[in-house]
Amino acid sequence: MRPYPPAHRIGPSRPCVKRLRRYYADLTRPDLPSHGGNWGLQGVELEEINLAENRAATFANAVSASLPPAKGGYTAIYRPDVYDVPTYAPEHVLPFLADLIYPLPRNTRFSWFGGCRRTLELFVTCLAQLGFVQPILVGSGCGAMAKGLERCHIDDAVLTDATVFFMDFGVDEMTGQADRLTRLTPVKQGFDALMDMEESAIPWPT
Repeated sequence: MRPYPPAHRIGPSRPCVKRLRRYYADLTRPDLPSHGGNWGLQGVELEEINLAENRAATFANAVSASLPPAKGGYTAIYRPDVYDVPTYAPEHVLPFLADLIYPLPRNTRFSWFGGCRRTLELFVTCLAQLGFVQPILVGSGCGAMAKGLERCHIDDAVLTDATVFFMDFGVDEMTGQADRLTRLTPVKQGFDALMDMEESAIPWPT
């Protein structure tokens, strides 16, 4: 501890008053002309959010508007004969997908590689309900899944143009055993290409 005499002066010093006048009373413009190019968030696009928004209700309304009326519950079966079966219920998966993307900026560019058209249909609808504005980029090998769907754009440069990637290794329940491999081969190819691109971007030690 350091003692201070009781007679020390309390209050702003003269230099402090001058700084206050300079940075408060004498301001003539709202920016710093000499630091405009390297100070603050120059060139950064900010997304405005409403903190008063009921985010839970917005999420629930978007998912509800994207799904048809429920016909019943889902049954989980854990038997040896169902392992490695790539079929699933897209309506059950959609809320989990929506939960992953809901916090993201609304100008996020999504890509899609998948063999289940129904999931993509629901995902397209849910993106619009949540306010996302960019089209979904679909790899050309999976273009048949996106044929005729609004807000889907088949793009050979999907790996470089998108910022979020979805790899769906599932198929529609009506897809025959022989067609499953055909549908999922481009998904695996897209996944392998993405992993190669990510690996090449890592600065491995030499």
